[in-house]
Amino acid sequence: MRKGVKVLAWVAVFAACAGVGAFIAAHTTPFPPNVPDPGARPTASPTSPPPAKTRIKMNVQLDTSHVLYVGGACHTNWHGLLIVDVTEPGGAAGGTGILTLQGGLHCDFPVKQVQAKAVTLAAKGTFKGGRLVLALRQTGLDPVGSADFGGLTQAAAFIKIDMPIEGGTGSQQIHLSRSDGDRGSYTVDGNVDAVCVNGC
Repeated sequence: MRKGVKVLAWVAVFAACAGVGAFIAAHTTPFPPNVPDPGARPTASPTSPPPAKTRIKMNVQLDTSHVLYVGGACHTNWHGLLIVDVTEPGGAAGGTGILTLQGGLHCDFPVKQVQAKAVTLAAKGTFKGGRLVLALRQTGLDPVGSADFGGLTQAAAFIKIDMPIEGGTGSQQIHLSRSDGDRGSYTVDGNVDAVCVNGC
């Protein structure tokens, strides 16, 4: 047999062997059952989306007065919105809102200082068993450097929101009177209407 024919025969044999080896390698697993492949990438397991956050919006209308012991009083009217988010599953609730002055300041005597036009409030409490309980505190005034002479900023800490949320809504009347520490008083009258906009 000629040398060239022999070379071609051996090339054909090697090619056939390589093809058989590739076929076997492609159809076999190099690791026994239950033995992880060290080069394999872990597949991400599907995750469920986080639960929707419970959000409650509250429309607030408050009439406030500061009655002075020496005589006379100042009156203000406030409207605004508080937005409260609830952290599950503990029921911790917190949020902020802004109340704006409606109709200006009305006093029985001249006031030269600048009356606040907006009051920022912070709310903190719980929402458990369908009941919303919140305490308020004043955190800011607009314009900066102004003051509130109608008593909202002083009385805010005494306002307690405590209402059931049934069918996605709730309502509460606010009536309170507290001493101003100087034989006068702060009074607050109004209402809070709540709507659960998400997660209830």
